[in-house]
Amino acid sequence: MKSIFSICVLVAFFCIESRCQSKIADSLKNALISHVAADSIRVNLLNELAFELHFNQPTAAANYAIESGALAEKINYPLGKALSYRFLGLTFWAQSNLSAALNYFVKGLTIADSIGSRQTQADITGNIGLVYSGMGNYVLALSY
Repeated sequence: MKSIFSICVLVAFFCIESRCQSKIADSLKNALISHVAADSIRVNLLNELAFELHFNQPTAAANYAIESGALAEKINYPLGKALSYRFLGLTFWAQSNLSAALNYFVKGLTIADSIGSRQTQADITGNIGLVYSGMGNYVLALSY
């Protein structure tokens, strides 16, 4: 009886989580529609959407991250570019393409280091540690 209850609770949790993610993604998409200016706000919205979708819809998330990176490059917004690389890395990580994920995380970390963005450095460093852990290289994982 306990196992049936546990399964019901788990299914309900995933349904609620799925709806919440959809609402957040929908809100971000609506904000993108209303904010068409090529500026850092749009870059941030695209990056937030990429993050929100990276696990359940990695292909769509990758497209948003690529668009964000291109716009960040165009307007000279290095933090936006670093984050776009991070979120692109997360899309590959979610698809178990660890070498591609690592490549994008390193690119993002390089930019974060150059601009001194400590929070972004910390986030990406943790992501790199997870990639090395997934590769079974626990010594490198612990160093990150």
